[in-house]
Amino acid sequence: MSSNNWWKNLWIHGSADPVAALSNPPPPCDDVMVGPGGRDDAYVLTARLRVRAYVHTVAIRGVPTALRTFVSEGFASRGGSEVRVSMPAAWDDAAQGAALALLRAVDESADEHGVPALGGFTAFRSPALGGGRTLGVLWARGGELPGVRGSVAMLAAVLLHDEEFDLVQEGHAARVLGRLAMRARHFPFPYWWELRDAPVLTREAMRASVLENVGPRMGAGDARATRIGERAYELSLPDEAAETFCALWRELPTQDAFVLHTHLSPAAEAQYVWPADASGGNAVGSATAQRYGFAFAMLVGAGDDDRVRHIEDGLAVVLTPATFARVREALEHGRRIVVPLADGATFTVKVRPASLEDPFTGAALLAAGGWETHEPDTAAPSLGRATLDRVVLMLSDADTRARVDADTLASITRAVHDTVESLAARHPVRAPVSLAVQLTLVPFRAPKVDVAWRGASAPALLDPLRAALMAMPAADVRDEVPLRLDLSLRAFPTGN
Repeated sequence: MSSNNWWKNLWIHGSADPVAALSNPPPPCDDVMVGPGGRDDAYVLTARLRVRAYVHTVAIRGVPTALRTFVSEGFASRGGSEVRVSMPAAWDDAAQGAALALLRAVDESADEHGVPALGGFTAFRSPALGGGRTLGVLWARGGELPGVRGSVAMLAAVLLHDEEFDLVQEGHAARVLGRLAMRARHFPFPYWWELRDAPVLTREAMRASVLENVGPRMGAGDARATRIGERAYELSLPDEAAETFCALWRELPTQDAFVLHTHLSPAAEAQYVWPADASGGNAVGSATAQRYGFAFAMLVGAGDDDRVRHIEDGLAVVLTPATFARVREALEHGRRIVVPLADGATFTVKVRPASLEDPFTGAALLAAGGWETHEPDTAAPSLGRATLDRVVLMLSDADTRARVDADTLASITRAVHDTVESLAARHPVRAPVSLAVQLTLVPFRAPKVDVAWRGASAPALLDPLRAALMAMPAADVRDEVPLRLDLSLRAFPTGN
């Protein structure tokens, strides 16, 4: 790996994505009639929930189509994510009323069933949609909606055919979303409501899937399986997933195979899809994608060597019994592990901590969905007196990408390290010291700077370091980018 890429991959992202948990659907609700909503119309649905409406345009199968999107205000204050419902603006008042009635019912049942969560599902009925039959929505990570502030952190309500809804309740949400994306040619999935007579995935088709004949199958919150480039495979787990694996092996102590349902990573640029389309295409997304998401991960501990292979839209990791035992221990204890594979590729299990300590205040920094870490593929190079341990980006991955290029951020990260290294040579410490450098990159201005430390005594380089960082030139950023660099200073005897 090049030196520049090593620095890029040392980042830690704090995602605004919600911690996932499958929820039981609240009781179906009846539709209500609501007057027409226009641009920025606001509705007060309950004492705890407001909804704002936006009108915007999206290309649906190449045709510009006006949509009306209803955005909630009230779930985030209760520990959940705000949600959005999008439908063609041409749909009548009764259809719009159905969306508002859904949101109202979700709010009214939140005390019993919880607020919407990634991978959760909700059933409802509406005379205006589907002739009054029970419909289902899946709460999915919808990505950014231009013009709607905070939309990247919202969950989209995906309207499902009743046969798809049955499959989603069995854990096949990512598979259904991949099929919807393939049908609409829209990645990660078409977030606008459509009424379809035929499902994109049928129960009959599922009978031919390998998933019908293997088990146990389970979820572990916001688990993500991704292929990165040509030779790296990653299973990224929230830290609470360890409880799921401990429960599995308490019940089945000798189990050496299981299937884990996964969600698409926010950083994924494409997804594998099953069944393939009529032309044989088995993926949807960017043609130049480097990160491909899987709908499930299968781990098996009965191989002759350690290998991975693609099965349908999933990742199969076949390990020797000895390697499986090491991976099992890492899963049960919530630890990272890297497994070299027989063909030279790697399989990595990563764990995203839900919180990190703020060295400036001592408070816990929470990131729903966990802090996504990016460690180097190889051991960190020796950097003399100062070592950069990690970079913490205080924005979600999508927001960071929108505000600064990776090369720019990597260059700034290296410049900070080099500054600390140079000052540490002039002001050596006699005992190890931990530094936390907090920067806010600002367009057309020098960065805002703060520095905290831990150690036996305050290092002499603190004031010179602040001055040097405040003198850095303005970074090429499109909006403010807050980040934190954690560094370690090695002790050197006086005179070295």
